[in-house]
Amino acid sequence: MRCKHCGRNNPLNVKRCIYCGAPFIEDDIRNKNRDIKQRQTESVIVVSIIILVLVLVIIAGTYIYNGNIPHKSGFSGGGGGGTTSPAISVVAPEPPGADNNVPNGGDNAQDSVVEVVIPTAVPTLTPRTTPSPTPDQVPIYDERIARKESFLDKADEIKMYAEKYLDMNKSQSEINIESSNVYEMWDALLNEVYQYLKTILPSAEFERLKDDELEWIAEKEKAIEEAGAAWEGGSGEPMARNLTAIRYTQERCYYLISLID
Repeated sequence: MRCKHCGRNNPLNVKRCIYCGAPFIEDDIRNKNRDIKQRQTESVIVVSIIILVLVLVIIAGTYIYNGNIPHKSGFSGGGGGGTTSPAISVVAPEPPGADNNVPNGGDNAQDSVVEVVIPTAVPTLTPRTTPSPTPDQVPIYDERIARKESFLDKADEIKMYAEKYLDMNKSQSEINIESSNVYEMWDALLNEVYQYLKTILPSAEFERLKDDELEWIAEKEKAIEEAGAAWEGGSGEPMARNLTAIRYTQERCYYLISLID
């Protein structure tokens, strides 16, 4: 290490000149700065190489994914999902006379490489089909059964309404009103079922039902009158009439519903 002040050479790693005592601090700082710059340059080079490798890997992966890099394959054929057949290369001797300069091929006859495409049978995939059910397997939706269930549901609703609102612990006027409401519900259901039976029963059978219905109405009216007379015009007479009508009409409803089969 040469001293800038006296110009003499000094051993390495000394902080001062052994001849004049001048410090070598500036040289140390300069050397350290040089080392730092060198390490920074090396780091930049390493990072650049890593980035370049990553870019090349991404590009190569993209080409492979898109099928842009040709691959050696033992199969050849049309694209678009068509049938492919394996292709093999066959070394065949040149046929005699193929070379005009060598009669009959001669000793210098050359072999030629011929690519032969061997067709192979590709199995055809047939779509799966669900067999159609036979007539005895087809579920039969009986419209009569559906209507019968509907009428029974309505009857249950009327009974639930009566249990909720026709409370004998209420006042007489309230009982008279609610009993009238329940009777009207049963009577409406009876007429609905009767009209439906008219559409499904044979004429002769419906005529017999009609005659029976008239007899039932007469019996019901007689029972209602007897129930009302028992109260002799008292405040409970409407209740007595309505409750009797409810009992007869409810029973008749279930009877007519049972005729639907």
